[in-house]
Amino acid sequence: MEKKNFSSNLKLGKFRTLLKNLNKDQKDLVKACGFGSILDFDCSEAPRSVSFWLAKRFDVHSSTVNLQNRSSFVLNPFTVHQILGIPLAGRKIPTRASKSVKDVIGDATGTATVAPTVDHLFSLLNSELT
Repeated sequence: MEKKNFSSNLKLGKFRTLLKNLNKDQKDLVKACGFGSILDFDCSEAPRSVSFWLAKRFDVHSSTVNLQNRSSFVLNPFTVHQILGIPLAGRKIPTRASKSVKDVIGDATGTATVAPTVDHLFSLLNSELT
């Protein structure tokens, strides 16, 4: 069997640190938006082997994760809701930002010519940010 290279940009440790450093007002805002359960997120990493295992078993055409015991589950908004506890409906999240949105983000982050990095965005967070 050919061994394939696998990489991910997932930064769970940084995300966990961000959540732990939010002040009460910021946490209340997260809760008011319906994402309060994410504040209990306590995983600092997803082992590469687990990520690769899930990726290998995911069927893109059917959005299904096929398990070794011949069972499976569909990865859809309901299962994401069940697993992460995030809201199950609401507005669709665009997958590409419009130029006007990119301009607003660039102006707000001081990165008008390039997209801000995760580290740059984390550096902008402080207790006064609401």
